Amino acid sequence: MTSRNTIVCVVTSERTWRNLLHYCFNHAFKAQRHRFHLAVACNGASDAFNGYLNSLEPDYLIQRRNLGFDLAAFDSLLKAIPVEHYDAFILLHDDHWFDDERWFDNLSALAENHPDVDIFGNLLDCSCDKLVEHFEIISRILGYGRHMDNPSPVFAQGVAGLFTRRAVELWLENDGIPHIHNNLKNVAEVCERLASFILYEAGCTFMQIPPGFQRYLHHGNHRSYVLEAPRTFYGKNVTAKHDQNET
Repeated sequence: MTSRNTIVCVVTSERTWRNLLHYCFNHAFKAQRHRFHLAVACNGASDAFNGYLNSLEPDYLIQRRNLGFDLAAFDSLLKAIPVEHYDAFILLHDDHWFDDERWFDNLSALAENHPDVDIFGNLLDCSCDKLVEHFEIISRILGYGRHMDNPSPVFAQGVAGLFTRRAVELWLENDGIPHIHNNLKNVAEVCERLASFILYEAGCTFMQIPPGFQRYLHHGNHRSYVLEAPRTFYGKNVTAKHDQNET
């Protein structure tokens, strides 16, 4: 991962952009800013936000109507940037952050040491996670029913983390990241899971960013007491292999 092939994609809104001051664009982020391209999508318009953002000199900026939560903003951003120019995509919400100035080096090493992994993120186990009500019905109504036959065992929380170009291109081949054009939170949570289900069905492999859930890629003020995920790797092939090794 270098400045030539890595882009950090950040989504925010006219109501929440000040999170960038306290979380995402902290000292650790700014210390590495020269090493990657930056793309920002904002749901809504704010003169104060525009003035602040100029100091970060984003390479791409999308401002859109404030509908569809962050998934819609991610979708708009990935469809607007030249995806073919990048090998690695780091997707962050405005309240994601690193407290380690070597975060870019560490994520780069993680990707280089695990070339078969397409998604590095904070992974939630679907068997433990309480899915929103009527999850399968909503998925089928939205046109993603095929993913219910063999759903992924995990999903990347917030569609955040490090994604390969292969993963992003698979989203684009499937009409982008699932999202809605309103602010129904429960439906947006369904789409958040479906984004991972699409990649799982296509054969992508997931890995929890060590040392565990939200312990490196922080999210707001949350502190996780989960030291590590139940399994490190997830995918159609590695899951089967892991299960065989445990028997």
